[in-house]
Amino acid sequence: MIRTLFANLVHYTTARIRHPKVFEYRGLTIPLAATPEFESVRRSMYRGAYEGHELQALAKLIKPEDVVLELGAGLGVVSTFIAKRLNSPEQLTTVEANPRLLPSIEAVAAQNGLKLKVLQGAVGARDGSAEFFFANNFHSSSTLDRGLGAQATVVETLAFDRLLRDIKPSVVVFDIEGGEVEIFADPLPASVRVVCGEMHPHIVGDAAITRIIESFFKQGFVLRVDQSLGRAFAFERD
Repeated sequence: MIRTLFANLVHYTTARIRHPKVFEYRGLTIPLAATPEFESVRRSMYRGAYEGHELQALAKLIKPEDVVLELGAGLGVVSTFIAKRLNSPEQLTTVEANPRLLPSIEAVAAQNGLKLKVLQGAVGARDGSAEFFFANNFHSSSTLDRGLGAQATVVETLAFDRLLRDIKPSVVVFDIEGGEVEIFADPLPASVRVVCGEMHPHIVGDAAITRIIESFFKQGFVLRVDQSLGRAFAFERD
């Protein structure tokens, strides 16, 4: 244990001193110098903490033949991680509302020899438009006004049920800063085998998250306790 902690400290310190333009992270090559958003997560990458729980779960749960719908791409690290585990990157469709993040998504995919299918918009209950609140910290941008001084902008909304019908995913991955309450209000198609993502009780409240989890149980999902930690949850059904 002490040897592991020491090795991690050496790795972190060395990375900070070198300040590399690209960084090997969980099997991916990350272009840290490509965008300001990647620069902002350097230390988290060096520590191995960036999206760590979600990546660990997806590595165990995704099969090469899966069709994946990802809601909230962020910087595209999780997207690229998923795409590399599929028979073809075309089996992944990712949705991202924040246009500021598209250069990062494209950069990390290209750095790893991929081109991803990205739909720009905010996933919601229906097609149309809605306010989206862009925070200075891109992690906190959301369809919900969290009182963080975020700038409100009208964006296109993509109906979750239509995406499910069109894409027919076997895996749904999500990190949409509280938007999970709206999209998981109705049962998922029987073809969805895995649901994995980050819940946000600090935004929407414990009761709302409890209702989502209870709904998943009623639909035949089980909680993969071994692949869930903190606010990252993984559910699977036969």
